[in-house]
Amino acid sequence: MKKKMGIFSFACCEGCQLQILDLGSSLLKLLGVADITYFKLAQEKNIFDKFDIAIIEGAISNKKELEELKQIRAASKYLVAIGACAVSGGIPSLIIEKTRKKTFGVDKFVKVDYHIRGCPIDKEEFEKIIIGFLVDKKEPEINHPVCVECNEKEIQCLFKKGLPCLGPVTAAGCKAICPESNTPCEACRGLIKDANIASVVNEFKKMGLSEKEILDKLYKFNPIDRKEAEKCI
Repeated sequence: MKKKMGIFSFACCEGCQLQILDLGSSLLKLLGVADITYFKLAQEKNIFDKFDIAIIEGAISNKKELEELKQIRAASKYLVAIGACAVSGGIPSLIIEKTRKKTFGVDKFVKVDYHIRGCPIDKEEFEKIIIGFLVDKKEPEINHPVCVECNEKEIQCLFKKGLPCLGPVTAAGCKAICPESNTPCEACRGLIKDANIASVVNEFKKMGLSEKEILDKLYKFNPIDRKEAEKCI
């Protein structure tokens, strides 16, 4: 019997769901072993029932979304958060922050079985993780920084070039594509556990960044408590 999947959207641009649709023939293979019974972006008929896997894109920004999220969690064996918005609050936090409201990653409210990171997600990584869940084989989550991938690819450290990079505190898995193109990491994959933010802030201050520039950079994809961030400054 095929397993049932649901793909749900909250506060986001839906770019991660477009990555899923862009899987092409791989998506057809996935549909050979799973029925996507709920996916409003891609189909007209949607059935909310019990799910083996619920996939969540988007941050939680209001009580209505929170109640829906809780219903999804209760109806699902596994819940997977995809993209920066669902993982940490993401870009919507920048907009809503101006209204003095907040958005949060879904694990602020419910148990999350896996975080697929990025803005947007990597479609091949998504395929690998979801297939693992379909056969009840959970991949370990990455908790080493982007710097490890830079070293593996022999990419010159952007700090040494005087560029404000968040690679030392950001979860790897992106293959260091931004530093490889001489673009500083902006932490779209979220922060590693026990990230040494104070150390990175100290490097940014040496580069001449203002307090506002530092806070904005730290906050862009990861709405960490500003009071905690300010302690580092």
